[in-house]
Amino acid sequence: MPLSRLSRQVLDFELFRLLAAGHNTLLYTDGRVIDLADSNDTIISQMTAMVAHFENRKRTEIMSQARKIKAKQGIVVSPFPVGWIETPGGGYDFDPQVKENIRVIIDTFWQTRSLRRTVKALEKAGIQIPARHGQQITFIKPNLTRVRLILLNPAYGGIYVFGKTQSKPGGPVLPNGQSKRMKVPEEHWIKNFDHHPSYITPQQQEEIRSILHENLFRRRDRAARGPALLQGLLRCAICNRSFNVSYRG
Repeated sequence: MPLSRLSRQVLDFELFRLLAAGHNTLLYTDGRVIDLADSNDTIISQMTAMVAHFENRKRTEIMSQARKIKAKQGIVVSPFPVGWIETPGGGYDFDPQVKENIRVIIDTFWQTRSLRRTVKALEKAGIQIPARHGQQITFIKPNLTRVRLILLNPAYGGIYVFGKTQSKPGGPVLPNGQSKRMKVPEEHWIKNFDHHPSYITPQQQEEIRSILHENLFRRRDRAARGPALLQGLLRCAICNRSFNVSYRG
């Protein structure tokens, strides 16, 4: 393996170098043997690691900028939620496999005006919620999270959104090779209105947000509500918000 590939992260490579040097281990790379305990080989390997780290960062920045430019042009560069299929002309149309289910979910909410009542009504009617796993579409039991996603995701209002999250600057690289991501304020999102056929209008989504806000039960975490120990009394030491308690099974 070339040294430039081995040293994409300077800190990881330096730890590796120290371990190799401490165990008198030689490294064969780029057609030559490197003694990581030798001062000359050490400085060369460290400089190579720094250059490789810089090039990797720049390559990531260039690819990220390219995706942003495409997103501003209306090109889909991030996973699309379930509900549409791509047409031969490059546009999007309703997916006939899930279209009716999504419409029923939305119509049911307007009838019940509550997430929980919507889930119960869907369960009673035997309506399942479509979900995408890679290229495969499955149907799952209704739940609050899935219903809320369909009601409030901008994509269902015909808006393509890109850039909700971004790589954390200077953050660690996860085991899968990806950088840890952080949320981006909505005013910095890239939005393309009327990008594809919508199941609901953005104005209706705003109305749904208002309904859900009015439905909030402010004292859901009150003490002694439920069998959990310290329910309603346990708070986060950082933000001072109460912990939510839920029961499964």
